[in-house]
Amino acid sequence: MKHHGEWRPVGFYYSSDPWTLKTADVICRRLDCGSAVSVRGSGPSGPSGPVWSISSYCLLSISTLTDCVRPLSDSSVSPLTLTCSDSVRLVHGSIRCSGRLEVRSNQSWSSVCEEDLDLNDTQVVCRELGCGAPGLLQGGLYGEGEAPVWTSELQCEGNESAVLDCRRSSSAGKTCSNGTAAGLTCSGTKGAWLSYDSVFL
Repeated sequence: MKHHGEWRPVGFYYSSDPWTLKTADVICRRLDCGSAVSVRGSGPSGPSGPVWSISSYCLLSISTLTDCVRPLSDSSVSPLTLTCSDSVRLVHGSIRCSGRLEVRSNQSWSSVCEEDLDLNDTQVVCRELGCGAPGLLQGGLYGEGEAPVWTSELQCEGNESAVLDCRRSSSAGKTCSNGTAAGLTCSGTKGAWLSYDSVFL
C-alpha cells in the first residue's frame, strides 16, 4: 500500500487483531477484484522491514481506508497476503458466502439469471469463493442490482476451480425477467476465519 508517498507491505497484529475473510473482502472489493478467497500471514517472526498496519476492526467500521493505517516495525506484526477472486462475487448478502451472483467479464461486473445456473455451476462458484457446497439458489433473493445481465450462460462440469474455466455459450441481448437475478447461498464458510493454527503451520 502507498501511504504518505511510501510503498510498504501491509501487516497486522496476529495475536490481537486477526484478519478474517470478511475483512479481506473489504480490500478485494476496493481493488475491484471480487471476493476474498484466502488471507494469511507470514508467521510470528515479524516483517523484514517496516510495514503499514491496517486494523481489521477499524476497516470493518470506518469507510476511509487511510484512517485505519498505522506505521509499525516491531516483531509482532505479520505481513499479510490476500488472494481475491477476480471473476466472481456475491454481493449484498448478510454473510460473506451469500448474495447476488455477479461475474466479471471484459473489466465489468454483470448479474447472472437464475435460470442459467444449475448445480454444477453453483458448485464451482462456491468452491472458487472458498464457501463449501451450494445451498439455496433463488432469483431476486438479494435484489436485482444495477449491473447489466451477463450475456453468456455457464456450462460447468462441476470440477473446475474457477467460473471462468467453465465452458460458456453466448446469449447476446439476454435480459433477466423481474426477480430472477441469481441469489446464491453457499452452505459452508470454509476458510472464513483466520486463526493462528491455520495460518502459521
